Amino acid sequence: MIEDAQETVRSIADTSTLPPKRAVLRWQARRLSAIEIAEGALLADIGVVFQLLIKYLPVGGDFLRLLVPVVFALLVLRRGLYVGCMSLCVSLFIISIVLGPGGAPLLLLEAGAGLFLGLTMRHRLHHLLTILLGVLCGAVALWSVSLFASLLAGGPASLLHGLRQAYHSFVPLLALVFHWIWLGGFWQQTLFPLLDRFMQWGFQNWLLLLYLFACIFCTPVVIVVYWITNFFLRLLGYPVRPFPGHRLEGTLYWLVLKMMQPVPRRVLLRLPLLYNLKCEIRRLNMARWHQRRLATEARKT
Repeated sequence: MIEDAQETVRSIADTSTLPPKRAVLRWQARRLSAIEIAEGALLADIGVVFQLLIKYLPVGGDFLRLLVPVVFALLVLRRGLYVGCMSLCVSLFIISIVLGPGGAPLLLLEAGAGLFLGLTMRHRLHHLLTILLGVLCGAVALWSVSLFASLLAGGPASLLHGLRQAYHSFVPLLALVFHWIWLGGFWQQTLFPLLDRFMQWGFQNWLLLLYLFACIFCTPVVIVVYWITNFFLRLLGYPVRPFPGHRLEGTLYWLVLKMMQPVPRRVLLRLPLLYNLKCEIRRLNMARWHQRRLATEARKT
């Protein structure tokens, strides 16, 4: 009888189905393995430590800020986007407790950039598409953070007043630059009226103007962060698509080595940092050629 009852319960459990909504939630929120939890927690702690060093170090904080996306991109490459999102939630929780809610927005932007770059590198998207998506999405994030900060600081009027002040301070600098390059007449007669007309339209549609400024600001930032993240991931041995490419990267290595070639060897030996830098550039150049050869052989096979 006991065996019949167990078989009946097992058959009922097999034939019973969950509602579609719960089934979707079970598929999305999967259980993490022990190694995923360990790696996610370790890299989340590293991101939090970097953020604390950025906050309290007097020098070098900006460089560490560029390393936070590397941590989360590495986690996405190793364990996937879901583990990266869980680690981001843990990092935001810890940094909100240690530094308060004010430290969460910057960490969210930096870690979000790392998750995005890790996902694009994992799927091997083209560089131009990665940069374009990064600029558009990063501008949306920066635009949202700016609006939220302006609401806390006194409303959109304070933000619009800051934009007007920045414009009136930037125009004399542009006029001075054009005067130095002997184009003062072109600036006064042609370029300044067009710029002033556009800015007056932008002040009336300040939300679009703020997003345009966010796109302009994010363009060099996305390129630099993408290059640094790509460089460190390839340095760690991950087969990601090289940026900015083998030829341009080889040209940069060649220029650096040519600039260091006139320095005598005895001077390099007295400066260990410079000597190690030269040796590391040579190793990176050799690794670049080895990786290119492996990629060519893989395409042929």
